[in-house]
Amino acid sequence: MSDFIYKLIFRCLSALPINHKKVMFVDYYGSRYGCNPKYISKALSKYKDMDIIWAFVDASDHPECSEGRSVKWGSLKFLYELATSKVFITNFRMPLWYHRRKSQNFIQTWHTPMNIKAIEKDTENTLTPHYVKMAKSESKNISLLISTAAYATQIFKRAFWYSGEIFEVGAPRCDILVNQPEELKDTIKGRLGIDKAKKVVLYAPTFRKGHSLDCYNVDFGQLIDGIESDWVVLTRLHPHLQAHAKGLFSKYAFVKDVTDYDDLQEILLITDVLISDYSGLIFDYALTKNPCILYTPDLEEYCSKDRKLYFEIDKLPFPICRNNSELTHSFRNFDIEKYQHDVDLFLKSIGMISNGNASERIAAQIVEMTNK
Repeated sequence: MSDFIYKLIFRCLSALPINHKKVMFVDYYGSRYGCNPKYISKALSKYKDMDIIWAFVDASDHPECSEGRSVKWGSLKFLYELATSKVFITNFRMPLWYHRRKSQNFIQTWHTPMNIKAIEKDTENTLTPHYVKMAKSESKNISLLISTAAYATQIFKRAFWYSGEIFEVGAPRCDILVNQPEELKDTIKGRLGIDKAKKVVLYAPTFRKGHSLDCYNVDFGQLIDGIESDWVVLTRLHPHLQAHAKGLFSKYAFVKDVTDYDDLQEILLITDVLISDYSGLIFDYALTKNPCILYTPDLEEYCSKDRKLYFEIDKLPFPICRNNSELTHSFRNFDIEKYQHDVDLFLKSIGMISNGNASERIAAQIVEMTNK
């Protein structure tokens, strides 16, 4: 259906009464069950009178979702449930046809607790006119925006085309990284067929303009040469590159791709060393205080042709590697004591909130909303 048809149907359904106990969740346009919406949903499910709904492209792909019921993203039923929900929570921009009713609440959690690369208005010249129009329209509908740090709040105020309430509460999706539940670690490793005794190195880069793959040239053979028996290598590409995930590192028999795994936070929970680049997940992972290395062979090109960065990359607490030799050296000779000291100073400098209870606090806020 076109945006016009969606808008017409949604406006008609918006004449129906609102169910004050109905709360709808969506993660990445219905393709996943994870990120901030998942953890808020799980916390909210402890309140037994809540009618929780998840919108999925295909609910059968997410059997682990046990809260409430599900509807198909984009269906007439989806539009009905969305139009009659008291609260709606997502982590990505909504299409142009969406318009929040005055008595509804729309909570935008965004999908990165802290950004390293410029977002929204701060990188408007790199965005399509359609996306800018959609983003501006959606920002007018938001009733509450979630922030995880004082620095992030300042970015949102400037770059999100939004002037409403910002709730500095922390990232719900990072609660498990702060709390480190050991039983869950064992469960996740078992789910992925990973021996509990093995250490995990995760390579999780962000995407490039034009979806170029040239920079993803990590030599995993060199990286764990001689220590293969101790380590498992996981790779996870950005959702924009999902079609390339299976084949990109297929030459390495010991590398397991986990791009299809719904919940990135669960992967980060079992990770002992993270290799990334300009992805905001480095700030999630910093909360664990485990080693994080930035592999940036295209640093100058990325900053000049893709997006500018909010930080001088060499001022971040993470070691920066420009080639595979540097990456292998950093991996084998990581100065964990200096790193943890630098991470602590950095997180304090940006005002990162990491109390491990963001999900519960937002769930309580939602319950308040449903009682009004």
